[in-house]
Amino acid sequence: MRGRRIWAALLCLTVFLSACGAVPRTPDSTPEEILLPASIFEFAGTDVAEEAEAFKELGSDYVTSARAAEEGVYLTVTREQRENLKERNNEYMSRFLERLVNDEAGDGLYAYELSEAGDRIVYSFDEQYSAWQQLFLIYTVPTYLGLNQALDGVTDWSVSLTIMNCHTGREVVTMNLPEEIPEYTEEEWEKSYE
Repeated sequence: MRGRRIWAALLCLTVFLSACGAVPRTPDSTPEEILLPASIFEFAGTDVAEEAEAFKELGSDYVTSARAAEEGVYLTVTREQRENLKERNNEYMSRFLERLVNDEAGDGLYAYELSEAGDRIVYSFDEQYSAWQQLFLIYTVPTYLGLNQALDGVTDWSVSLTIMNCHTGREVVTMNLPEEIPEYTEEEWEKSYE
């Protein structure tokens, strides 16, 4: 009988302290604020305020809150929400990367190599690859890589992007994003055949 009273008292104390916020949360459920730097959205050509609203619209599976500021978008997320965002970003990136690898014009030669840290990507294709798809590879994929870096706490995101000629294995261009403007010329493609 006495043991039941002790357990009942402990249960009541735990419930009371939980209601007061005195019981610590688990690390997985503790929200933290993360800055997605404005440079990511500048690189992508999108508006910070609109992006903050888009994050809010994702709902509680992805964010607790989102707000726009001069320095970027502040997200309040739990560990689970952060992982959900990264998984979502990776799914979007994989769509563009699969298009590259599966493109019929590449005849099995188009490829990519992504560093484990997500700060370096090498594409292998030729000048016949769709210009529209190339834009996705040089803007959209690095944007998602930058978002993932920011979600991991990196505020000065960067991606080294290299394009290789899939026929010769020679480099067409290497760009350090977002510091450099992503561009390459017909002359650079020609040199990669020499």
